[in-house]
Amino acid sequence: MIILNMERWRWLPHKLNQPYIMVNIADFMLKVVDSDRTIMDMKIIVGKTYTRTPLFHARMTYLILNPWWEIPSSIARKEILPKIKENNDYLGKNHIKVYESWNPGASEVPADSITWDSISPKSFAYRFRQEPGPGNALGRIKFMFPNKYNVYLHDTPTPELLQKDIRTFSHGCIRIEKPIELAEYLLRNDSLWSAERLKSALETEKDKIVTLPRQTDVYVCYWTSWVNNAGQGCFQTDIYGYDKRLADLMWNDTNK
Repeated sequence: MIILNMERWRWLPHKLNQPYIMVNIADFMLKVVDSDRTIMDMKIIVGKTYTRTPLFHARMTYLILNPWWEIPSSIARKEILPKIKENNDYLGKNHIKVYESWNPGASEVPADSITWDSISPKSFAYRFRQEPGPGNALGRIKFMFPNKYNVYLHDTPTPELLQKDIRTFSHGCIRIEKPIELAEYLLRNDSLWSAERLKSALETEKDKIVTLPRQTDVYVCYWTSWVNNAGQGCFQTDIYGYDKRLADLMWNDTNK
C-alpha cells in the first residue's frame, strides 16, 4: 500500500503551490494546507462506487452563495422522474422548476400541465432547476474550480451523513462539513467580504457569485496510506479498488 501511494504522489508536482486544498477520497477528508501546515480539516462525502469522484487537479476561482442546482439530465430521468410519478407534489415540495428544454432561454413550464405518467426516461426532455434555499441539494455555498468533470465542493442539506464511517453517497461532487469556515478562509484577504457580510448574504437566499481574491489549487486525490502529524502510519480501505488496479498494472503486467 505504501508503494502504491508513493507512486500516486509521483504523479503530482514536486512542489505544490501553497495554500492548497487537498481532498482525500479514500479517507473522506479535506485539508487546507499553508506553509506545509494543515490549518483546517473537515469530513467530506464523496461519490458512490458507481458514480465515483474523479482524481484531478484544478484551480478554485469563485464561490456561489445560495446556488441554484441545475439537475443533470441523467439524475432527472433516472431518479426524479420516478418520484414525480409516485407523488405529484414532489417538484413543488422540493422547489424544483421545470423548463421546456436545455436550450438557452427555454421557457418555464407549469409542472401540473405535464402528464408525467406518459413520459419515459428515454423520451424525457425537460430541464429541472432547484431553487436556492435550505433544502437545496447543494446547500448554501458552492465552491467552483472549473474542470471537465463538472465536479465541485459544496455544502449539504443532509449533514447527518457526515457522521457515517463510509461516506460514499454523492453523484461525484464533494459535500463538505464546514462550508462557511472554508468560505471565510478563502475570502480572508477581501475587505469587502467580512464574516458578517458573508452570513448576511447567505440569509437572503439570493444567489450571488463571489470572485476569490486569490485563486487556490485543489487536488482531488486517493490516499489509502499516509503518515500523520504524529509520525504514525495510517491506512484506509480501498473503497474504489484503485490500489488493486494499480498493483495489477505495476507488477502483474510486468511479470507476464
